Amino acid sequence: MFKKGILFFSLILIFNLLVFTENGYAKEEKLRVIITFQKKIDEAVVYRMQGELHHKFTDISIATATVPKRVIPLLKSLPGVESVKEEIQFEKASETVKQPIRWSVKKVNGVQTIEKGLTGKGIKVAVLDTGISIDHEDLKVAGGISTVEDHKSYDDDNGHGTHVAGIIGAQNNGIGALGVAPDSELYAVKVLNREGFGGEGEIAAGIKWAIDNKMDIINMSLSSPRYSKVIENYINIAADKGIIVVAAAGNSGTPDGLQNTIEYPAKLEKTIAVGAIDKFDKRGYFSSSGKELDVVAPGVDVYSTFWQDGKNSYMVESGTSMAAPYVAGTLAVYKQKNPDDNLKEVLMRNTIDLGIPGKDNLYGNGLVQTERDSVAPTIPGNQMVSHIGQGDISLQWKASTEEVALKGYEIYRDGKKVKFLSELSYHDYLTNGSYAYQIRAIDKAGNKSDFTSTVKATVSGMNLKDVSNKDWYAPHVIYLSSKSIVSGYAGIGFSAGKNVKRSEAISMIGRAIGLNGTKRKTSFSDVNQSSFASGYIQSAFEAGIVSGNGDGNFHPEKNISRAEMAIMLSKAYKLKTVSNVSFTDVNKSMAAYQSINLVETNGITTGYSDGTFRPYSKVTRGQFAVFTARANNKQFKLDK
Repeated sequence: MFKKGILFFSLILIFNLLVFTENGYAKEEKLRVIITFQKKIDEAVVYRMQGELHHKFTDISIATATVPKRVIPLLKSLPGVESVKEEIQFEKASETVKQPIRWSVKKVNGVQTIEKGLTGKGIKVAVLDTGISIDHEDLKVAGGISTVEDHKSYDDDNGHGTHVAGIIGAQNNGIGALGVAPDSELYAVKVLNREGFGGEGEIAAGIKWAIDNKMDIINMSLSSPRYSKVIENYINIAADKGIIVVAAAGNSGTPDGLQNTIEYPAKLEKTIAVGAIDKFDKRGYFSSSGKELDVVAPGVDVYSTFWQDGKNSYMVESGTSMAAPYVAGTLAVYKQKNPDDNLKEVLMRNTIDLGIPGKDNLYGNGLVQTERDSVAPTIPGNQMVSHIGQGDISLQWKASTEEVALKGYEIYRDGKKVKFLSELSYHDYLTNGSYAYQIRAIDKAGNKSDFTSTVKATVSGMNLKDVSNKDWYAPHVIYLSSKSIVSGYAGIGFSAGKNVKRSEAISMIGRAIGLNGTKRKTSFSDVNQSSFASGYIQSAFEAGIVSGNGDGNFHPEKNISRAEMAIMLSKAYKLKTVSNVSFTDVNKSMAAYQSINLVETNGITTGYSDGTFRPYSKVTRGQFAVFTARANNKQFKLDK
């Protein structure tokens, strides 16, 4: 009876609202919304609210609709409705400039591959944009769809999509522009309107169309600072089906590039995020930066096909919108050449490193190339040797034979780059399993050598069953375990999330720096001679690393704080070089002030993103293992 009463009351409200709307507010404000249903989509709910249904995604129970703004609170309260949110609007990611400069195809080595017949032939590329001009003399459109309301044609009515399409597939016909993959099959998926904007529903529907029509590559030269669940859902489905999704990183970058400004959908894990550079290999001032950035491509003053005011033409534009299709076209060339390759891996391997060595937030893995020339330096004998300890894989190789200035070496494990360094050796700390390694040298000009032959290594005997390679602390714990500095609890494992006690912490440090751990009587009344830590506690006391709390006790079972951790490590490793590190919750009156500065400036730990150090927060076993490993081995230190 109670539920019926609620339903009856809701219906009365709906009826009154609709009557009131019809009589007095026929022109009231309306909004486009995303409606998530708890089970299945109920179209009747939308119509009862005088709404208009746009897109239905039955597999995830989401619909897009336009409804009167004033009914949204009621709509949210109806049975079966999980949430109602205003639809996110995406826009084209470009800035128009006027001076034509034709340089960009050469920059990605496109001319060379085209001359070899690598033109993307037979590869299907979906351009999710404002459409493509279907009668442009320099383009061939294989098909497409419009998901934009009241636009049945996928013909371009903005110009942006035509410009993007030309970067990928402008014909090699002696006129106008030249695309990176001129023989690829272009599909116009119109998801943005004539003003260059599109809602989540249009874009998600466009991705779904690309999936249903078995596209090979999706190019998305559009962005928004807001996350969309429905768009991520379909990008994940596309990626799982082997479709590569390329996305513009966005044009919200700052001049110094220090902030993370990568926008969606490029920020999502299963896209390839693309930033923009100019003809001098410098990042475009507008190009978004951040850890999610994968690669860069030409995106400043790019000449390509265009449509404007009912006429086909050519235009120079700038933006990450222009950079993304260079990557999409490059991937089409890769797929034509070796359709069974892991194309994203090939893309990353063939980049020219820009900026600081290795992957960075401004240039990602570097400038994409449709094909890399055979370049120096080489590694003698094309060989690498390895030695396996308990969880420790030691790799060594010889220096380059050429007299060239090297940046260093890239280490790849199982096809993924894991480290960039200048030394001729590397230690990898891993759980039980088999691994495959390759390395390549990089010179100061960014040229990359061929990869060494693959060296395989198998780790066995690691008994920390609750430590996985995916855990952020795993290599540090495994390193300490391989040196017999730490061990796990019998039948349990390492228990990284458990708070570390003073007795455990000083034993870990004692083993790491070689203190005498022989059990013996200590200077503290609360430490039993038979305790596993008694020897290390007494040795640390004698070395001035620890002291009592003024009551003659050590308090071995007490959990340590970050401040105590800093004091122990700074004294144990005799750290030097204090700078004026500023944390909002650390001041000179604190006993741990100098020690906190020391562990920060020596690359052992740092503060939190809010500017605090949190000196009184407890330290877990996993955290303390990481701090100790960084103090004990420069390979683990944070870059300063």
